[in-house]
Amino acid sequence: MNRLGKNTRQVAIMSILFMLPISNLIPIYFISAEEQKNTVNAIQTDSFPDEQYVNRLLKIADMPGFAVGFINKDKSIETYMFGETKINTDNPPTKNTVFLAASLTKTVTATAILQLWEQGKIDLDDDINDYLPFPVRHPDYPNIPITIKMLLTHTGGFTNILWRTFLYFSFFHYPIDWYEFYLTPGNPFYHADNWNDYPPGEGIYYTSLGYDLLGYIVEQVSAIPFED
Repeated sequence: MNRLGKNTRQVAIMSILFMLPISNLIPIYFISAEEQKNTVNAIQTDSFPDEQYVNRLLKIADMPGFAVGFINKDKSIETYMFGETKINTDNPPTKNTVFLAASLTKTVTATAILQLWEQGKIDLDDDINDYLPFPVRHPDYPNIPITIKMLLTHTGGFTNILWRTFLYFSFFHYPIDWYEFYLTPGNPFYHADNWNDYPPGEGIYYTSLGYDLLGYIVEQVSAIPFED
């Protein structure tokens, strides 16, 4: 097994520390200063994965288990599994265990957007309306374009009403172009609290809505279904 480089270990360990609390809606400051110091110390070693330490993080986040994989520069693949598939079952995850992807898809979406940028097919400062088949504007600031970069950085001005977007787009499986009705005043699915009260680009508000639109842009520009 190849030894992971220091930078890779740093990304892996800090991602574990950050993502586990977020996944359960626990603010990062619930992790004690001692735990954060332990993480920094772990980064300085060559001993990733430290299973005992990772299991402690799982306990803090109240999660049963997770998996992580690395593709090295020589194209070799390393995978690590931690914890259980279900709490108190002693059933460890395997390479075939199916996990909820959840917001990890945001990383995939951002990568696809940046690949299109590398290919010269989009510019990050472009108005998203240049690519969407329906217009999206903050109703209180209609003259301020919402850019691709704003969607990437959660500064597009959207809120994150999880129960509502889950109901419409996950439970009822409304197509993505129904966001036109969701975001535009005068439509039956529109709600004023879909938008923050500040202009696009002037505040950060974590939301999945912007990444849904980015995925739609990927489809529109590449002419390839996002699932592919």
